[in-house]
Amino acid sequence: MILRDYVWIILSDMKRRKFSTVLTLLAITLGILAIFVILMLGQGFENSVGEAFNQFGANKLFVSPKSGYEIQDNDVRFISSKVYVESTYSLYADSAEIEYGNEKKVKSMYGTQLSKDFFDDFNIGLAEGRFPKENEKYSLVVGPDFASDFFSKEAFIGSNLYVRGVKFKIVGILDSLGNPEDDSQVYFNIDTLRDLFGRGDSVDQVFVVVKEGYDVRLAADNLQLALDNKIGDEAVDIQTSDQILDQFSEVLFIIQVVLGVIAFISLIVGAFGIINTMYVIVTEKTKDIGIMKAIGATNGNILFMFMFQAGVFGLLGAVLGVFFGTGVTLLAQYVVVHVLGYDLLSLQFDPLFYLGLLVFGFVVGLLSGFFPSWGASKLQIVETFRQ
Repeated sequence: MILRDYVWIILSDMKRRKFSTVLTLLAITLGILAIFVILMLGQGFENSVGEAFNQFGANKLFVSPKSGYEIQDNDVRFISSKVYVESTYSLYADSAEIEYGNEKKVKSMYGTQLSKDFFDDFNIGLAEGRFPKENEKYSLVVGPDFASDFFSKEAFIGSNLYVRGVKFKIVGILDSLGNPEDDSQVYFNIDTLRDLFGRGDSVDQVFVVVKEGYDVRLAADNLQLALDNKIGDEAVDIQTSDQILDQFSEVLFIIQVVLGVIAFISLIVGAFGIINTMYVIVTEKTKDIGIMKAIGATNGNILFMFMFQAGVFGLLGAVLGVFFGTGVTLLAQYVVVHVLGYDLLSLQFDPLFYLGLLVFGFVVGLLSGFFPSWGASKLQIVETFRQ
C-alpha cells in the first residue's frame, strides 16, 4: 500500500464516523489549544516585563524597609556617600483627596525629587510642559492618563489641584509608559508631600543608581552589609532589577505549571479518546484486516496503517489547536492592550513553536494508537474471518 491509499482509508473512516471523529478531535484540540495559550501568554507577559525593566535600566537598586523600620533622610545620605553610588532618589507614597474644579477624588500620590535627572534615569520622557525647578515646592508632574481621564474635565499645563486645602500647579505631563497605573500617577515634591502628612524625614523606598563600571549585584551586597552594620540586620531589603524580574518569572512559572497540568489532563482525555476510537475502528475492520493479510499485507503494514491513522487524529487536533490558540492569544492581546490599557503582552509567534506543537500532537496520536494498532497487526487471518 502507498501513502495515498492510507490517506484515502483514513478520510473514509472519518467521513463515516463524523460524530466520534469530531469528539476525538475536540479533546485533542482543547488540550493543544490550552498548552499553546498558556505558553504564549506566559512568554508574552515575561517578554513585556523584561522590556519594562530594561527600559528602567539594569543599574538600579531598590532599597525598601523591613520589620517596621522607617528609612530616614540620614540613611539616604549614607547610601549616597558610597563610592559605587551615582545618585539616589527617595520615594514617599500616600493617598488623599484631590480637588480639581468641582470634583474631589481620592488618589494615591508619589513624592520624590522632581528633577529632570530622576525622570531621565528611569527613561520617562516629558510630553508637555517642563520639570519643576528645585525651589518650586508646589508644582506637579502628572501622567497622561491622570491629565486626560481622572477627572471629567481634562487637566492641562497650568491647571490647579488642591490637596488638603493646599494649591498645586501642573507644570509637566509625562509620556505614556504603557500601563494605566503608571500613566495615572501624580508626582509631588517629596518634602512638600511629607509636610502635608506630617511624616518628617520618613522615606518609603530609595531608588539607587549604580555608577557605570561597577557590578550591580556586588554593589547591592556591599550596600546591604553597610546598612546592616549601621542600622541593624533585617532593617532594609535591597534588590536589583534582575532579582525583581527573577521573582516575577518564578511566580509566572508556578502559574504556568499549574495551568499546564490542567491542560495536560485535557490532553490525556484526548489521548484516551484516540485510543477508544482506534479500538472501535480495529474492531469494525477485523475482516478487512484478514483480506489485506490474505493478499500479502504484513504485520508491519497493518501496524503502520493504524498508527498512522491515530497520528493523523493527533496532527489534525494540533492544527486546530494552534489555529484557535492563535486567535485566542491575539484576542487576549487586544483586550489587555486596547481595552484594559496595559502594554504588558508582547507576543512573538515563532514558526518553530508551531512546528513543535504539530509534531507533539502527531506523536501523541501515534502513542495513543500504538496498542490498538499492535493488536490489529497480530490478528490471524483465520481469526478475522470467524468474527
